[in-house]
Amino acid sequence: MNGSVFLDTNILVYAVEVGGPDPEKSDVARKLTLQSGNVLSTQVLGEFYRATTSARRASPLTHEQASAWIAFWMQGDVRSVTPNEVRAALSIVERFKIGYYDALILASASSAGCDSVFSEDLNSGQNYDGVTVQNPFRTRQSPLFTSSQTAPTLPWRSSRRAGCRRCRRPSACRRFRP
Repeated sequence: MNGSVFLDTNILVYAVEVGGPDPEKSDVARKLTLQSGNVLSTQVLGEFYRATTSARRASPLTHEQASAWIAFWMQGDVRSVTPNEVRAALSIVERFKIGYYDALILASASSAGCDSVFSEDLNSGQNYDGVTVQNPFRTRQSPLFTSSQTAPTLPWRSSRRAGCRRCRRPSACRRFRP
């Protein structure tokens, strides 16, 4: 493995949010996305677009805003999903009993030679065929950051009203979870 880190979609989504329910997560995510050595896949960029422009969001990004973010991240190491990664993902689904798209992220990370995947969706600390998942939000004292580091101003930012953590609807949601 080459020491690179693969970023899951949720890291990118948090990185573009300002004024959301957890500004600390947004700050950590922005710092992660700006480090060198990150790897993304076309799947992650597609999921980012879908997640951030969805009408279900309290404050969805416009097409232009989401496209600007994607163009920004495409300046880095972005890998296309290959048929071999699809096969590997199907195997990971079977062995680890996880969702297909999470398995595809892990297969893409392995194919790119990454040691780690930063994600809050999978079991932090678990090793999936040589790729270890790390939840950068689980501990606020990550060795990646110092308190003196600040995130630069980036081209587009979104904010979102507080509401249900699951569906992002305002607090009137019948499933409200602050």
